Amino acid sequence: MDCSLSEKKATIGSEHLVLRECRITGDPAAVRAVAALTTALGEAAAACLTIDVRLDAELPPEGYTLSAGPSGVVITGADPAGAFYGAQTLLALAAAPCGTHARCVPECDVRDWPDLPLRGTIEGFYGTPWSHAERMEHLRFSGRHKLNSYVYAPKDDPFHRERWREPYPEEELARLGELVAEAAAQHVRFVFALSPGLSMVYSDPAERAALRAKAEQVWEIGVREYALLFDDIPPELGHEPDKAVFGTAEGVSASAHAAVCRDFAEHFLAPHGADRPLTMVPTDYAGTARSAYRDRLAAELPADVLVWWTGSDIVVGAISADDMRAAAASYGHQVALWDNFPVNDFDFARVFLGPLVGRSTELDGVPLEGITANPMVEAAASRIALTTVADYAWHLAAYDPARSHERAVRLVPGATDLLPLVQVCSSWPPRAPTKAPD
Repeated sequence: MDCSLSEKKATIGSEHLVLRECRITGDPAAVRAVAALTTALGEAAAACLTIDVRLDAELPPEGYTLSAGPSGVVITGADPAGAFYGAQTLLALAAAPCGTHARCVPECDVRDWPDLPLRGTIEGFYGTPWSHAERMEHLRFSGRHKLNSYVYAPKDDPFHRERWREPYPEEELARLGELVAEAAAQHVRFVFALSPGLSMVYSDPAERAALRAKAEQVWEIGVREYALLFDDIPPELGHEPDKAVFGTAEGVSASAHAAVCRDFAEHFLAPHGADRPLTMVPTDYAGTARSAYRDRLAAELPADVLVWWTGSDIVVGAISADDMRAAAASYGHQVALWDNFPVNDFDFARVFLGPLVGRSTELDGVPLEGITANPMVEAAASRIALTTVADYAWHLAAYDPARSHERAVRLVPGATDLLPLVQVCSSWPPRAPTKAPD
């Protein structure tokens, strides 16, 4: 198959390369890709097979090529993340050996890159937050499946929401530092979110300084990307000083939220030289229609701030490209989909183990940055659905929910043994009829 550089391709041959006594070399900038391969495959001085990791700017961002043949394996990444994803593809191929060899990969020629720039998860549910061990494993899972973002926003972490002004205790701060380091090792952007809207006096300089001080604390442990969340709070201003500054007109809370975001960008992100702009969740975060709140936000929120949006409703079965265009137009900003899938904080008795369905795959020209899926309280069980989210975000046109789900069940340890339960719990949206097992 002869494809131009503008086309993805994957050609798999019938011959196999045995992954035994590998010599792994690489560009210094691809150190994490080399480390991932070395950890999984080992390295021998007298090698039977050479794996070489290189960088090449001619590919789209996060893209890679993978060539495996008689002369060895060459992985070429557009950037360090692309090299890492090429390594993950090689390891995925090695996880399904031919049957004759204990560890091998087929001869292949792959050229690949993601369709959506933002592909990730947001721990943004109500209920018991994930444990530190679950988060660490989730970051490793994210790296394997080419998810590039994890947003720390557990509603029931008191220092994220109710006690947002207070610094993290040293032990908790140290754990956050471990998460930041593991995220970097997996080429996952660690986004630290704060939800001050329950109590913040938006117009008070001391309150804004407290927000920056909290951000400074986690900057010191390596956080470089931030989000401010104003979801699930009263729609109108509740503090008299804020009413005096911003007024009492309909939707005026958007002016307060935009002012806080502008202050944070100008007085924290800019002086720190942050590479990525702020992301925010508006109070009016669902639906596609214009509102007084959205009109104010469009006019007053800094132009580079990314706006999270949940779809035509809070939890939805389908989201069309037209929905995405309408939402972006109503906010006057680029949007990212905060997908409340497979979250179960509205019904803890249920788990959602099926694939992502109903999301448009024809997104050319749509002002959508990407998708962050909000998982369940059950971290391990969430990985079945999240595997399908990763498939969707990486290659939209090729996404097939049933095929992706079948693959996810194979890949998640223990899922195959629970196949009848998986089938019964695979319906989406939540109101859909429960499926019967085969």
